[in-house]
Amino acid sequence: MHPSPAFRNTDLPAARALMAAHPFATLCVNGRDGPMVALAPLVLSEDSAALEGHVARANPFWRSLDGGPKDAVALFQGANAYVSPSWYPSKAEHGRVVPTWNYSAVEVRGRLAALDAEETLAGLNRLTDAMEADRPQPWRVVDAPADYVDRLQRGIVGLRLEIGELIAVDKLSQNKDAADHAGVVAGLSASMRVGDRAIANQMKHQEQTP
Repeated sequence: MHPSPAFRNTDLPAARALMAAHPFATLCVNGRDGPMVALAPLVLSEDSAALEGHVARANPFWRSLDGGPKDAVALFQGANAYVSPSWYPSKAEHGRVVPTWNYSAVEVRGRLAALDAEETLAGLNRLTDAMEADRPQPWRVVDAPADYVDRLQRGIVGLRLEIGELIAVDKLSQNKDAADHAGVVAGLSASMRVGDRAIANQMKHQEQTP
């Protein structure tokens, strides 16, 4: 990602909150035959020093790690929305406006490694507990028969991405004047798209934050 100073978010708790709210990440690593990409749920480790998740054993992605840990990137995407130039009052003044896209995202760079069976099960428990935390009756891995879990566990490969660098971007029209900013908020707020309204709410919160 291009972390433009105008849009860079240095609020680490906010970045972690986005990752927790949108845990289904895009993982990228260089394999033997070129770039490999996988979609995987990733959650922070207990010490917050790494991201943990898994992919199917049938997925060739993890074979890129046969020789040991590799440099990798995980991308978490929050809400995003197309921004129409028609929402800018400045369009009527000078016409020098173009479309753009507003979004929130977090990029994590680090070393990615495959886990052994015991580590994979521990990571699976943490992932499940995180995903079930807000349910009135959370499901836990131990709720399933042990032999069933063991059989299914053999079909996945646990992954751990040691966090080396975290880059968070909130592109929310910060580079626009107050009138154009307000025009974008109004346009997105009136949209039927959930993502559009989510970005509008983020922009409103941004206005209230000192």
